[in-house]
Amino acid sequence: FTYSRKSGGIICWDLRTMTVRLEIPRANMNTNQRLHFDVYGKMIGFGDSVGNVYIHNIDDGCCIYSNSVSSGSSISGLSFLDPNNLIYCNGDRHQSIDSSVTKIKFK
Repeated sequence: FTYSRKSGGIICWDLRTMTVRLEIPRANMNTNQRLHFDVYGKMIGFGDSVGNVYIHNIDDGCCIYSNSVSSGSSISGLSFLDPNNLIYCNGDRHQSIDSSVTKIKFK
């Protein structure tokens, strides 16, 4: 399985023939943050950059579970504990500019 940041999907490769066996689409991938996925049996779980968790069937790529678990922050890591439980971490770095800060001039 492979994917890259801001990519449209997770790709399952058949290394015997170097062909794509399955591509699982991923929505909302507008981040440069690393996002990790996990495989457990016939399931693959991953998050997206707006706080949704997805579990897909590896055989056919169908989504078997999706839920919004975080309001607006990326699900940066997800791991299965067993078939009925998973753990995830979320969060983004948010930086705001304080307009009350005075500018410093360097000589």
